[in-house]
Amino acid sequence: MGADPIIYCLEHVTDYEQFERLCDDLMSREGFPDIEPLGGTKDKGRDAIHISRADLNDVTIFAYSVREDWRKKLEQDSHKVRDHGHACKRLMFLCTATYTPTERDEAVSFVQNTFGWRLELYGLERLRVLLANRHRTVTSNHPQIFCAPFFRQEAPAANTAREFVVVDDAEPDAALASWLGRRLTLEGYRVWSRHLSPIAGTSVADVMRDLIRTRAARVISIISPSALDDADVSARRVLAANDNLLLPIITAPVPLERLDRTTAGLAPIDFAPSWATGLGQLLTSLDTAGCPRSKPGADAVALRSFLPTSVISLDPEPLLSNCFPVLTLPAAICEYRAAQPVPEKDRYRAQFKWAFRWLDAQRFVAFTEPPEEFETEHKLQLEEDLAWADCTTIGGIPVEHLLSELIRKSLTVAALRRGLKYCSENRLTYFPKGLFKSNRLSYKRPDGRTSNIKVVGERLFRPGASASTYRYHIAPTFSVQRQAGSSYIVCTRIRVRFTDTQGNLLSSSRVNSRRKHLCKTWWNDDWLARNLAVMQFITSDMASYGGAVVSSAPHRWTVPLRIDEAALHDADASRDEILSFDLTQDGDDDDDAHE
Repeated sequence: MGADPIIYCLEHVTDYEQFERLCDDLMSREGFPDIEPLGGTKDKGRDAIHISRADLNDVTIFAYSVREDWRKKLEQDSHKVRDHGHACKRLMFLCTATYTPTERDEAVSFVQNTFGWRLELYGLERLRVLLANRHRTVTSNHPQIFCAPFFRQEAPAANTAREFVVVDDAEPDAALASWLGRRLTLEGYRVWSRHLSPIAGTSVADVMRDLIRTRAARVISIISPSALDDADVSARRVLAANDNLLLPIITAPVPLERLDRTTAGLAPIDFAPSWATGLGQLLTSLDTAGCPRSKPGADAVALRSFLPTSVISLDPEPLLSNCFPVLTLPAAICEYRAAQPVPEKDRYRAQFKWAFRWLDAQRFVAFTEPPEEFETEHKLQLEEDLAWADCTTIGGIPVEHLLSELIRKSLTVAALRRGLKYCSENRLTYFPKGLFKSNRLSYKRPDGRTSNIKVVGERLFRPGASASTYRYHIAPTFSVQRQAGSSYIVCTRIRVRFTDTQGNLLSSSRVNSRRKHLCKTWWNDDWLARNLAVMQFITSDMASYGGAVVSSAPHRWTVPLRIDEAALHDADASRDEILSFDLTQDGDDDDDAHE
């Protein structure tokens, strides 16, 4: 379905405000000429309303959605309309989701039986039919959704306006080009960039040449060594320069002898000192050139309320990772030999108390001595201490791989000593219920304050007739990487083990939906909190056992820029509404509690 350009664009809508306008435009052509757009946030379930001039009691309410869970959104909006006492005879629900005939009939029946309204449902395919047949000209009115080059006429009119700012780049410069495209869009410019505009089934080179010749007000070309080596990018740069449309951007010095004469004579905008400074110079150049630009607020995308313009501060900021350095390693790896081959079931049991690698059924290598009961039962004798720094392989295993494995197993054993449990079915080491009071694990935040996270909890999934409660357990996993020289780091990842309230594992078909339900509100700071808490707890007594010792503090760096939190003070309040998360059914608050 994504091969159809209309389907492709609707499936990739990110500008909800423009989608509302598209829906209003369609509905005004579908028999509702007096439609009144409401939309935005706090709309009380109404994105638009239509009151018939012939009968004031004939009220139609419109609701729009780009969410995949359209059925849930339909029910939420319907309840809002009724709870706020709005008059309604007909509900028009437009969404970008697909649904089966059975789902369509159920939704129509639900709205009629529950609220007494007639439901008109427009899904992805119904919108496509309207846009492809009855209202073919509508797409050209919404270039933010339906990119003009993608839906362009074969022969543009001679008086076609030059309204696009075209951003051209080579593949290694994609990050800067994508960022520029979004920022210029926020400033009100109509931007075309291969990173932001749909190009499926279309030649990028042909589209960009057509744009430069007929529609481009200015062409921003990012000049880099990669761009100079790209023949297509260079050709487009020359074309734009010859038409006096070129605004060159550099991120590092480039040899002038590799540029054409016209481009070499232009003063480039330098983004090397700072992207923010470069953007300011670029905006000044576009303004001086008189590039078409929307009036402030006229074409503002929904992102503007979430991401204000001035969000970059020149103050340094620390960045924390999920990588924890290995502080110390024993200088030697010990090789032990058993008197007789050790049965597999005994080796399996031993791995929960001893971090080792078995070379064969009688030989074992480890940083530390084996548990006393295992040593006694199988009569283990120390064969030799091997200085691993002087070896390339031990027992046929590369030393680097052997060290990584023993470090990882040392962490697993340390976790089990601290009270975590091992699940043989999904091979996860997890926090059991009741290990801590209220199942909350305390830890130290980077700023020194004490906080806590919940390592075991219960959530209600799908409230209503099919509601069910599941239990989740935090389950850390570890991977070990070698850095320059002989140092190692441990990368932690937080996984989740899901069971019912009786402790029985959920089937794999049910786990994915519960994982999405639980983790959809875990942002970067939430994942960081869990990584810090887990590692502080597990590594607290590793040194007392004489093996590998891992730091409880992650690698951190300092960057010269930071996001201005004051400029984003509304972002936290907005993100739940923007992403349409409904957490009211959860009876378990998983936020950090700070002391």
